[in-house]
Amino acid sequence: MPQAPGARRAAHGTGGRMAMTDPVQQELTARRRAASFKERALMTAYFGLARVIPDALIRAVVARMGRKRPEDIGVDRVNERIARDLPPRPQGRVVWLHSIGPGDSTALLPLIPELLAQGVHCVVTTRTFAAQKVFAKLAEGGRVTVQLAPYDTYLVMRRFLDHWQPDTAIFCERDLWPVALHLLKQRGARVGIVNGQMDGRLGDDLRKLPGLGRWMMGHIDVMHVFSDACAVDARTWLRTDAQILTLPNLKLDAAPLVAKPDLLAQLRAVWAGRLVVTAASVRSVEVPVLLEALDIARATRPDLRLILAPRWKDQLAELQEMVAAPCRSIDGLPGADDAVFIADSYGELGTWFEDSVAVFMGDTLFYGWGHNPYEPVLKGCEVIAGSHSRLFGADFRYLEGLGLCVIAPDAAAIAREILRLADQQGQSDGFARLWATRGFTPTLAQALLHG
Repeated sequence: MPQAPGARRAAHGTGGRMAMTDPVQQELTARRRAASFKERALMTAYFGLARVIPDALIRAVVARMGRKRPEDIGVDRVNERIARDLPPRPQGRVVWLHSIGPGDSTALLPLIPELLAQGVHCVVTTRTFAAQKVFAKLAEGGRVTVQLAPYDTYLVMRRFLDHWQPDTAIFCERDLWPVALHLLKQRGARVGIVNGQMDGRLGDDLRKLPGLGRWMMGHIDVMHVFSDACAVDARTWLRTDAQILTLPNLKLDAAPLVAKPDLLAQLRAVWAGRLVVTAASVRSVEVPVLLEALDIARATRPDLRLILAPRWKDQLAELQEMVAAPCRSIDGLPGADDAVFIADSYGELGTWFEDSVAVFMGDTLFYGWGHNPYEPVLKGCEVIAGSHSRLFGADFRYLEGLGLCVIAPDAAAIAREILRLADQQGQSDGFARLWATRGFTPTLAQALLHG
C-alpha cells in the first residue's frame, strides 16, 4: 500500500499547505498583485467558481455535452474527469504528465521511457480520447497509467492530487491550469513545461493576459525551450531561480514511424522505379492545388506519382469527386499507370514516407494549422509546406534553418520543389546536423526530476 499522503509529503520535505517555500509564495503573491485590475478580477472569479462547483453540476454538464458529441466527451468516463474511482496508486514516486491531444502527446513518447528508467510511475492525462491511443503501448507495461484529465476545480484537483501524490508535474506545450498549478506548488511539487514555444502558442497565450501569465509562470521550476531567443524570452516570465533548458523539440527524439515491409514491397512492385511524393494529412481544399502541382511537375518528370493521405477517412467521397484515383480502403493498391493514389488508412504513413522522395505536409496551404513535420523528416524525407502554419510554426522554421523544409505557397512553387528533390542525389547535409542533435531526452528527464 502507498504511504499516507501526510507521511509521504513529510518524507519529501514538504508539509501539505505550507509546503511552498516562503520566497516562492511571496513572489507569487507579488505577481498576482502586479496584474491589471481586469486580470485580478478574472483570477478572483475563476478561483471563486472553482471552489464552489460541485461534482453533480459537472456530471450534468458532461451528460449534456455528451449527447451532442459522444465520441469526444465520453459520458461513461466522467468519473475520470472528477477524479473518482481511480486505479490504485503504486508504491514509490509518481510523475504526472499532461497533454491535450494527439499532436502534443507524441512529444511525450520519448520522454516517458527515460522517466521510467529513473524508477518512477507515470500518470498521463489528456484532454481527448484520441490522444490516449498515443500511449497505448507504453501503458501495456503497467508502469504508465493513462486517463482523461481532471477538471480544474478545487474538489476534483484535490482528489486527484491526494490520490496520486505526484512530486513532479510536467505539462506539454501550453495546457496550464490555475488551480492545478496553485495546488501543486502548495504541496511542494516540482513543476515543469516541455516543448514550451515562447515564439508560438504558449507565448501567444501568455501575452494575451500578461499579468495572469506571469503569475502562472511563477509556478514553473524547469522549462524546456527550443532556442536561445526563446530562453531569453522565457526568463522574463519565470522566477529567477527557475531552470531553463534549450534543447530541440522532443518529437525529434521520437522513434521514426514504422514501415510495413510487405506493403512497401507491394507498392514498389507496382510503381517500380517511379518517384513518389506523399501529401500527408491533407485537407480537401488543398487537393486541387496539389493536383495542379503534380501536372506541372509531370510535364518534366512523367514518372512522378502522388500519394494523397487525407487527414480523416471521411474525406474519401470528396476526394473521389476531385480526382479519379484508386484508394486504399477499396482498391488496396494503385495500378502501374495510376498517377495518384488515395491512402485513406491509418497507421501506414511510415510506409508511404519510406517510398517517397519528398513529402508535402498538409493543412499548411492557406495558412492552416499544420501537422507534425518531424514524422517525415525522421524517415529521411525533406518537407514541402504551404506556410509555417499556425500550430507548428516554430518546428517548420527550425527545419527550414537546417535546409530540410521549404515553404511553397502555390502549385508552381510546389512543383519546383518536387522537381528539385526528384533530381537531388543523396540526402541533404541538413540531415547530418539533425541526427547529431538526437539523444538529448535523458538530459531533459534528469532536469525535470532532479534539477
